[in-house]
Amino acid sequence: MAFPLELKKAVEEYINKHHPNQEWWEQYFDTVFVSDHELSIRLVQEMMSIRTVYQLLEGLRAKNELLRAQTKIQIITYASVYEAVLHHIIFKTNLSTKQEVVSLLTKDKYVKRSLPAPHKNLTHCGEVIYTMAKVPDVRDERYIKFEEILLVSKDIKLMDQQLYDDLLELYNLRNAIHLHAEIAKGVDYQLEISKKAHKLLKPFKNQIIEGLKLNKIVDRKYNVRFSRKEIV
Repeated sequence: MAFPLELKKAVEEYINKHHPNQEWWEQYFDTVFVSDHELSIRLVQEMMSIRTVYQLLEGLRAKNELLRAQTKIQIITYASVYEAVLHHIIFKTNLSTKQEVVSLLTKDKYVKRSLPAPHKNLTHCGEVIYTMAKVPDVRDERYIKFEEILLVSKDIKLMDQQLYDDLLELYNLRNAIHLHAEIAKGVDYQLEISKKAHKLLKPFKNQIIEGLKLNKIVDRKYNVRFSRKEIV
């Protein structure tokens, strides 16, 4: 059953009062930062929805299981957004030609090779010996681990050590959200972690834009602006 109209209106007013509107997010994910228009639209939608959910549960002063759910939703969404932006910048801009990025897309693999007689069917201590050759292989960018993308991003000056550490922590927490892993690792999901994920928005864009300027991907005259509501 839906909320009564007056209550629904009051909740919407509370939510809209405490987080940036669509225009703010569209400016954050502008065409300089995220040149893929379709991806930019999706990122705006993701951030608006997650901030709405956060503000709703914050207004309820969520506790216990509901607080854990609030924090998990935040961690999953923010980690996914940071991952999507970095993936786009690394692989879909002119950075894709840098040696560090090119190296991400290649990885040696071992391929079974047959030997001519009389070297076939080699054995040692009763075990069959297989001969292999090491050959270069092209990796699918969709399956490259975020830790690898983060490390390359730091190496090519898109972020400093602190931002790298914070994003890696967030990513590792996201991966520990599966219940068995959460229990095994004893991860304590505190609300402060999700708040930290939000606070990273400002250094994330600032540092990446400066890195893109350094790599001559973005015009040095471009300035990052955070309008309407400052991220604190």
